[in-house]
Amino acid sequence: PGDDIRRIIWKNYARSRELTVRIHDRTFPYVSHINVLASFYDASPTGGQPLPLKDLLLDIYKEKIRQVIDAIIEQGFSVRFFVDQSIEQHYQLDEYQQMLYSVSAAKWQSGLSIEQFMKDRYYELHKGSTVLLFSSFCPIQSLEQLQNGRPLDVNLAFYNATKTLDLSKPPSILKRILFTDAFEPLEFAKREKTAPKTVKFIKQNDAAIESLLDRYRQSVIEI
Repeated sequence: PGDDIRRIIWKNYARSRELTVRIHDRTFPYVSHINVLASFYDASPTGGQPLPLKDLLLDIYKEKIRQVIDAIIEQGFSVRFFVDQSIEQHYQLDEYQQMLYSVSAAKWQSGLSIEQFMKDRYYELHKGSTVLLFSSFCPIQSLEQLQNGRPLDVNLAFYNATKTLDLSKPPSILKRILFTDAFEPLEFAKREKTAPKTVKFIKQNDAAIESLLDRYRQSVIEI
């Protein structure tokens, strides 16, 4: 589900906030690069605590961030990447490899809210358009504060984990009888003792996020 990020014309979206897909090659000289900010803010009931379900969703979110970076680069734009935590710099890596390393090394964190992350980095976002990525773990309260002070040139990209969870279904009774490890990793993780609170938070928060974006009539790229 969601828009095919590989086909989104990012510079059109940056200018008009209307999602258009690439039909043929086009160039837009008025944007020099795309700033990509990735928030890993986690305000769930188990924020900062290890949980298999959150680990699996983290891996999916990271892959979607990598897809966004690759989609932008494939359209001929340069990327300036920012993440909301300190990541070791490896000087033997080129710029692209360092971006991928930063994504792979990032973790859920509960110390830096998305609105503070945006505020701290705002003056580094020169000339180019900006895409701010966030997930279902970002609380609705932070997004409301972000909306109240968000510059118009910052665009939003949202990983809706509810859709991931809804795609994960329990195996059939027959499969459970025939196979000892019948549950898929995500479905198994949803059944961990501490997982239900996190699942409830995700689903309630996602519904609130969608309502907020609709109320503000804010277009958002769903990744």
